[in-house]
Amino acid sequence: MRGGFILASAPILLLACNALSGVGDLTADPDADEIGLPEGGRPEPDAGSPPEIAAPPPTCECAPAPPEGWSALSLLVTTTGGAPSGCPTGLVPTMTGGAEPKGGGCSPCTCGAVTGACTTAILQTAKDTCTNPCGGTGPFTVTSTCTKISYCDSKSAASAYMLPDAGSCPPSGGTFSPASFDKRVAACSFSTPPSGSCGSGEVCAPKSEGAPNAPVCIVKAGDVDCPSGSYSQKSVYYASLVDERTCSACSCGAPNVTCSPATISIYIGESCSNQQDQVTTAAGACATFGVPLPPGSAKITGASNVINNTGCAPSGGNAQGSLDEKEPTTVCCMPK
Repeated sequence: MRGGFILASAPILLLACNALSGVGDLTADPDADEIGLPEGGRPEPDAGSPPEIAAPPPTCECAPAPPEGWSALSLLVTTTGGAPSGCPTGLVPTMTGGAEPKGGGCSPCTCGAVTGACTTAILQTAKDTCTNPCGGTGPFTVTSTCTKISYCDSKSAASAYMLPDAGSCPPSGGTFSPASFDKRVAACSFSTPPSGSCGSGEVCAPKSEGAPNAPVCIVKAGDVDCPSGSYSQKSVYYASLVDERTCSACSCGAPNVTCSPATISIYIGESCSNQQDQVTTAAGACATFGVPLPPGSAKITGASNVINNTGCAPSGGNAQGSLDEKEPTTVCCMPK
């Protein structure tokens, strides 16, 4: 066995016939240690062993003998959609493989509902009117927790606005699933070569009503050129597909929300216990204090609500890394 594929000539098949428990079982190689084969050389089951294709016993169809170094003649039975490929009654798989990786990759990144939005305001103290901000004082970030603030002079004003992007969206997605071969093949040879003879330079190739359109092919380990002559249609199949890709982390941008006005209470003293006035975060709202104020405090006492929410923009979840087909085998077929 080379390259993870099982190659057998007709005489070897005669010796292995009694050891086969079904068409999907392959001959074991105690020295196998290649990718895709567990200890002992037997491939792991692939959604169960492929079922035998019910058909009358195969017959002999004379065809040109394979060149030296190539396998005995086989029918190449193909399935698509990732299903294992079975052999017709009386034939056994001497090579199995796959091609055309499909599917797999990263699930899309998504963003959950906005949390923590419309909970933070910016408060600016000013001189006399809100159009004349204090120099070097504020702005202050205010939440529902008491926050220390200061004023300009004996007569002060204050205005505030909500931070519409003060929130986040929980990201999800970016889960990786590996690709698999979409096309599967089995090179099907006689379990017991039929009696009969062919002309000079020809040998008996299997012919079965269970796979009437399957071409007659020869097989050789590796990615090699087809020999000159009748077996000219080349395909390459692989013993395993190694998908080592991962997904970049999903993340969510700032939420795009609109907040309803909140009410901010302003206090004398730094403990939010002696309310002096209130100001809302509505556009143009201004609170003016006409009495001397010591250093004070403020907090949101009338909550703001999200009135418009277009969510957060997701990013990430991109596949990165390698996807490799391992251990090629070349199949060369006669044109149909």
